[in-house]
Amino acid sequence: MNGETWVVNGQTDYRANIDVAEATTDGLQIGPREIWELINRRRWSVILITIVGSILASTIAFVLPNQYTAQVLLVLEPRETRISETVSQLEPYDRGKALMETEIGIIQSRAFAEAIVKKLNLIDDPTFNTYLAENWRKNLKNSIKTALGAPAPPPLPVADQLELTISNFISSVSIIQSGESFALKIEATHPEPATAARLANVLSKAYISDTLERKKQGVARAVSFLKDRASLLASSVADTESRLAEHIRINRLDDTSYDGQLRARASQLDARIEIAKSNPHLSLIH
Repeated sequence: MNGETWVVNGQTDYRANIDVAEATTDGLQIGPREIWELINRRRWSVILITIVGSILASTIAFVLPNQYTAQVLLVLEPRETRISETVSQLEPYDRGKALMETEIGIIQSRAFAEAIVKKLNLIDDPTFNTYLAENWRKNLKNSIKTALGAPAPPPLPVADQLELTISNFISSVSIIQSGESFALKIEATHPEPATAARLANVLSKAYISDTLERKKQGVARAVSFLKDRASLLASSVADTESRLAEHIRINRLDDTSYDGQLRARASQLDARIEIAKSNPHLSLIH
């Protein structure tokens, strides 16, 4: 085939051209020159994509707020002192891995987060209460609906806003444990650095206060347990003394006349023993 076009029965036959094109494609080699020529032919597309990507990246960088992270490091005590109910004494107790899982669970719990949210009044912070951040859009939609005669939807209840704030607060806080160490790193993230630091500090202080309160309650329970045991022991001693006094009274063990009689009897026995020693042929008289 030489690439010529044949006419068969009045119709053009392109088979020769197709064969030549396929042969040329099979033998094509792509090198740096061919790549450059391809880029050069598509240079405006490449330039346009680069410009659009740069604009989008710059827009995202300017639109998205900065996020600042504050960190607080807490080191937990791996041992604590407990009351042993079997021997009623203080003894050390190793908590190990269970301690870390328990403390992390406490910090990440919704009850603990709710206390922090209420203490810092985060429900008024649009960063956490996103319902406030979207309020202008909702106001615009409500205004349009009102203008069209449609009833405006009721505002989100405060309880639901609180739950939303708690969820966003929990997602902004991270608890990190390095390996099997007893150190916990608390990280709080917020668009404002001062607020991020305040969140981390308040969270760590609240955890420390909660830990001290739980330890106080544990000490109070231990003291109450010891008082109960002491009361039981005192009652047992009093009961034993009462039964001993009753036994002495019934058996007249407190009668002082028995002491004189016993002494007289002992003296008689001593005298008979002396007589028996001095005269072996005599027998003791009972």
